[in-house]
Amino acid sequence: MIGMMAIYPLVERFEFDEDEGIELMKGRLLADGHSLYAEVWDDQPPVLSAAFAGIYRLAGASVTASRFLVLAISALLLLSWQAVSMRLGGRGLALATLGIVITQPFYLKLSLSAMAGLPAVALASAALACQIRWHQDRSRLALAASGGLIALAILTKLFLVILLPVLFVGIVLADLRNRRRQMRNLSLWLVTGAGVGGLIAVAWLAPEAWEQLVAPHASARQVEAYQDEPWLRGFDASWALISLAAAGAVQRLRRRQWLWLYPTVWTVIALVMLLGHRPVWYHQRLLVLVPAAILAASALVEALRWIRPGAPLRRLATSLLVIAAVGVMAGQHLPPLRAFVMRGDSATEARRLQDRIVVDLREQAAPGSWVVTDRPIYAFRADLAVPPPVAVITAKRRVTGRLDEDVVLAAIDDYRIDVVLLARFDWSELPERPVDGWQPTRYGERSVLYVRKETGQ
Repeated sequence: MIGMMAIYPLVERFEFDEDEGIELMKGRLLADGHSLYAEVWDDQPPVLSAAFAGIYRLAGASVTASRFLVLAISALLLLSWQAVSMRLGGRGLALATLGIVITQPFYLKLSLSAMAGLPAVALASAALACQIRWHQDRSRLALAASGGLIALAILTKLFLVILLPVLFVGIVLADLRNRRRQMRNLSLWLVTGAGVGGLIAVAWLAPEAWEQLVAPHASARQVEAYQDEPWLRGFDASWALISLAAAGAVQRLRRRQWLWLYPTVWTVIALVMLLGHRPVWYHQRLLVLVPAAILAASALVEALRWIRPGAPLRRLATSLLVIAAVGVMAGQHLPPLRAFVMRGDSATEARRLQDRIVVDLREQAAPGSWVVTDRPIYAFRADLAVPPPVAVITAKRRVTGRLDEDVVLAAIDDYRIDVVLLARFDWSELPERPVDGWQPTRYGERSVLYVRKETGQ
């Protein structure tokens, strides 16, 4: 984490992902007293938005503070897998695991992005680390922590629900011969998880939440625009890692080291889930590649042990094959990783244009007023807010029919909007209807700032 804080000035960007602004704006609206789901339409669980809101109430709305919170959660992910690796294989395995995780080309980006994918996987990783500690030490506190952490993970990103049966079955199988102790352990885990989940549900989940959290994701599976997406998009550069993971899993399970079933089953279930999911976003690949990292690291560590004088030729050949796979992985991952670390955007023409839009927004909109925009990072950096009904304008919300021009027009009327910034999506009717008679200012090919003439002149 300290190293990432040191390089942050080098890689600092206006935004790492276009969804960053949405997460930041949801946190701001929540900090300002608006409720998720009842006021702010949102198809994501509330934990990260609530965490951002807590920071904003203490120190004001800040992009940097939000990103450093995610960076701290990234450190939790690394510490969790270090703990798992140390318990399952020792220091060498831990170093190899962390090296493989960190050198995933998108991992550092997600470690600094104000988005929910990495925090959810980090909390799930911490839950697994606690559960493995419980297996070895029989610490009831660790078991309770496992239940609470997996509830937090699911309520950060719903796709982590796939780990519930993995952890549940692990507790069941640990005490097959002692039914009373088995039920006591299950009850502790379930009650803790349900308690944490229940508190979050009472605090943040309005009745409208369930339709918003489930229906858009279910509908997106049927959207024609997503059907042509290739299976497992983005995994092209990860097959060397997955192959090593398969070898590591076979190696450990042949030795009946059953705790290795946790990362193995996690990897398999996640891969199967993503096979039927389109599109696969890059943050979702963490769901497979993070648990696969410890399995691949196991194969690498074992291969290095086999390289010694007098080793059988078969083992030497296997070691060379594993090392070659690691070389392929490094060849694919290190160039984009180097490009990410060495390239910020503070001196680029695109960044200067983005900063100019922020300045113009701040000048044209009255302090504390609402701004309608499909790219809320601009409003957030200008210390302005987007009306709750249209704070979340995503591709998924649009293609599933849950947001169209009429919703945006209603927000412009209801909130008496004087400034509209269209900077992300193509709108067929919106520029002609609400902003007819407004003053447009164009920035590049896509961004247009519209200001009511009586306000802008």
